[in-house]
Parts: sequence; C-alpha cells; structure tokens
Amino acid sequence: MKTNILCLVLVFMLTGTALGFQDKPHVTVFGTGSVEVVPDEMFWNLRVENNGREIKKLAARHSEIISKLIKALEAAGIPEDEIQTTRMQFGERWDHHNGRRVKAGFFSSSNVAFKLADFDKYQSLWQRLADFEGMNIQDVSYGYSKKIEARDNARALALQAAEKKAEDMAKALRCDAGTPLFVEEIQGGRDIYRTNMAFAEKGALSDSSQPVKSYSPGKIKIESNVRAVFSLNCTN
Repeated sequence: MKTNILCLVLVFMLTGTALGFQDKPHVTVFGTGSVEVVPDEMFWNLRVENNGREIKKLAARHSEIISKLIKALEAAGIPEDEIQTTRMQFGERWDHHNGRRVKAGFFSSSNVAFKLADFDKYQSLWQRLADFEGMNIQDVSYGYSKKIEARDNARALALQAAEKKAEDMAKALRCDAGTPLFVEEIQGGRDIYRTNMAFAEKGALSDSSQPVKSYSPGKIKIESNVRAVFSLNCTN
C-alpha cells in the first residue's frame, strides 16, 4: 500500500513539473546535434562449422579447431579477454534423397567473437583466418572507443541548436526567448555508420611485398536529440 501511494505521489510530482510552465508563455523546440568520428575498433564475428559421421570424433576435431583458432587470434595480437566463444552446438544432420529424409551424420558449430583495436593487424589477421577450413566470417562492424565523450559533444550541440531555434522563433514573434523551463534528451539517438568494408580482394592474400589495403573504415556519425522549453518574453 505504501509503495502504491509513493508511486502516485511521484506521478503527481512529475506531472506538476512537466505542466508547471503550461500557463506561462513559452516555446517548445527540438534540437539535433551530431559529430563524426573515425572508427578505432573492429568487432568480428566468426562461425566455425564441421560435419562428421561419428559425434565423438567430430566433437574432438571441432574442439581442436576452436583451440587452434583462439591461439591464432592470440598470436595475431588479440588479447585473450577480447575473445569470446558463443553458441556452441552439436546436432544431427539430415539430407533428402528421393523425397525421403535420411540421416547424414552430425554437425558441430561455434561462434567466435573478438575485438580488434589495432587496424594495422587487419591484413595479417585476415591471412591467418584464411587457413581455417569450415570457418566463415559472419560479420565485421566498426565501433568507437570514446563513444560516451562523442555523444556528450553531440548533446551539447543539440542543446545549442535548440536554443538557437527558440531564439529565432521568438524573434519572429517580436519576443525574446528566456530561461529554459524544461529540457530532456530524447532516447533513440542514432549512431550512423558510413563505412566501406572492402574485404580482402583477389591478390590481397598474395605474397606481394606491396601492402594491399582491403578495408576502409569511413566515419561514424553520432547523434543526440533533445526537447527543450524556453520562456517567452513579449513586451508588446
């Protein structure tokens, strides 16, 4: 009962706060701010799949491949705490012959995810991964290690944009925009990835002494959106 009363009190308090300026001249505006940053992280998601007739032999072979893959990643400079194995699965594999469902053996699969922070290691890492049979790259995405700082900057720009918009609207009405009465950040600010991942092309894995750049990180646009209410001071 006490909890319900407390919730009702909080609702009335928040409602009063939100509606306290409704009987005063005010202007409500939305502001958007964004910053563009160059990604400094790569997030890789690999999948290893194997098939076999005997599940015990298949399990042993699959475990050996995963172990070698993790060692290869560590040898490429990926810290152990940045490597994660997920979605380990074993199961029966079925084929269809002459309209009939026929058991064809067993399958094993695992996902291996890791973060690459040193882009100079991209090419050598790609070459190491090319040695593993039954492995495919599910996805590679970019990230930014200082996203919180970038979002803070985007929010500041959004507030500045909201203030400028309020001033312009007030000026059009021959008034002045006063102090902010209400400010909130709108959830759902986006991180827009404008990237161009060109994976290793033909010749990128060659023994040529000339370095071949097979990726382009592009930029990430980090956005913030705010809603603000300013008092409206009109002398006329």
